[in-house]
Amino acid sequence: MNVKLKIVVAVATLSLLGIASVATWYFTVGPGTYEVEKTRVDPSTPPDVLSDDKLEDKHPKFDPELIESRPFGDADNLWQINSSAAVIRLDVPDIRNNEHEALQKLYPDYASAGAALKGAGFDVLPSVNLLGGKAKQFDDGLYAAMDLYMVRNAEEGVRDIELCVRQVLTELMPTGDAYAWLWASLELGGYVGTDEYQRRPAKADAYIAAFLDSKQQSEPVGFYTWNENLQRAFRFLRYLQQEFPARDGTPNVIARAISKNAQAREQYRRMLDFYAHLSNPFINLSLLPLTDSGNADKSLAELAAAHGRRRARVAFLPSSDSLETTLFDRLYPLGVTDDADLMMDLIRAIRDGT
Repeated sequence: MNVKLKIVVAVATLSLLGIASVATWYFTVGPGTYEVEKTRVDPSTPPDVLSDDKLEDKHPKFDPELIESRPFGDADNLWQINSSAAVIRLDVPDIRNNEHEALQKLYPDYASAGAALKGAGFDVLPSVNLLGGKAKQFDDGLYAAMDLYMVRNAEEGVRDIELCVRQVLTELMPTGDAYAWLWASLELGGYVGTDEYQRRPAKADAYIAAFLDSKQQSEPVGFYTWNENLQRAFRFLRYLQQEFPARDGTPNVIARAISKNAQAREQYRRMLDFYAHLSNPFINLSLLPLTDSGNADKSLAELAAAHGRRRARVAFLPSSDSLETTLFDRLYPLGVTDDADLMMDLIRAIRDGT
């Protein structure tokens, strides 16, 4: 074998050994690999109703009184800015992004959110919305306390709604429909004792079942979910807010019972006065107009018109009216449908001024 051939054979042998070594290393030790997972989020396309207004379409009316409260300039040459032409834009970023995980979570309360963000290294500055939310919590707590006070307190001079209901029951026939309907409110509120339960009217079953079948009206919401007492108060009050489309039957019977019992009449008036001052104007009629013998021949429509009520219906405890309720009643005269999007309806109404 000549020298050239030996060199070629040697190179080939080394090459094969090298390939074998690389293969052995690759399949045993392997290269230092790692994986990177990236999620691409395409921006969502908002519905037309949520698209931005055009700045050129905005022509605010000049108001000489709309002055920025903070003066500008040097102390000896202060000047003010009129804010009439100011247009505010709110940008809401898509939460589906690659920002820190702590910024993409929903928290049960402000304290939890603040603690999580601080723990993630963020500086937390309370926003105006946070302050407004805190004020809302205070308002809700105050309303909740007043509701509980009206429902079950026994202080002379204020009385409570439960006692009012009990007074009315003393004037009703225990075997009648009106008695069973009113009794059901006490049972739903958990205000019936063991001894009283022995005298429970059988007809109460149907009224309680019909009320509970409607989750929309029987399921506590908002601050009424805070504790068991508020949940009971919610069901008690909400049951008494059920509307009657006609005055015949239970409404007339209970109205006559109220008119015959001076204590019940006083308590009932006080209850109505309390809620009239605590919330918006009533949307429907109370039983008081039905206690007036002069209204005996008048329909609910006539009484509603005379008392400025938007709905010609009657309830033991009337419901409060609101601009939102007016809107939804107009859009859904037969009742809100299952596929309704009330928030979008509200946004459209605000944007078009209706």
